Amino acid sequence: MTPCRCGSLLRKVTPQTFANGTRHLREECSACGAFQRYAPQHKAGKPRPAPLVDGAKLLAEFEDSLLARIGGDPAITHDAAGALGDHLLAVADELRRRFGIAEGVA
Repeated sequence: MTPCRCGSLLRKVTPQTFANGTRHLREECSACGAFQRYAPQHKAGKPRPAPLVDGAKLLAEFEDSLLARIGGDPAITHDAAGALGDHLLAVADELRRRFGIAEGVA
């Protein structure tokens, strides 16, 4: 999936019927609301659902990967790495609250 221009990978999908009667799925960025695309249709004329991403798993993987890179980068001081890590965790918590994502991965 291609990130939105705001950098988000989270999407909102809603059904839409065009003036000619064909049905499509309109895909928008969940963070900024920017239009992304219309999902292609199946041969039977039913819209194909966009792939779903588990928000909790995505955030957990992102946190772990970014914290590992920050901690392993010799160009980032220990104090700076701690501050960056704190900011990352605060943003992840805010996104969980904003989008109703449960913490942790089951």
